[in-house]
Amino acid sequence: MTQKEQILNHLKNHKSITSWDAIMEYGITRLSHHIYCLRNEGFIIPDERVQVKTRLGRKTIISNYTLRDEVN
Repeated sequence: MTQKEQILNHLKNHKSITSWDAIMEYGITRLSHHIYCLRNEGFIIPDERVQVKTRLGRKTIISNYTLRDEVN
C-alpha cells in the first residue's frame, strides 16, 4: 500500500489526520504532499489550523485535514 493510500484509508476510517498522526502511525513526514495529490484527484479535504502545545510546552499551529467528500 502506498503512503497516499494509507492517508486516504486513515481519512476514511478516522475522518481527520494531522502531520503528527501521519508521523506516529505511518512514518509519513510529507503529509501535505499526499493531501495535495488527493485533492488533485477530486477528494474534498479541507484543513483547519489548530493550536497545540509542543513537548516543551510552547504553542504551535498545525493543520488538521478532514475528508468531506469522495470522488464518485
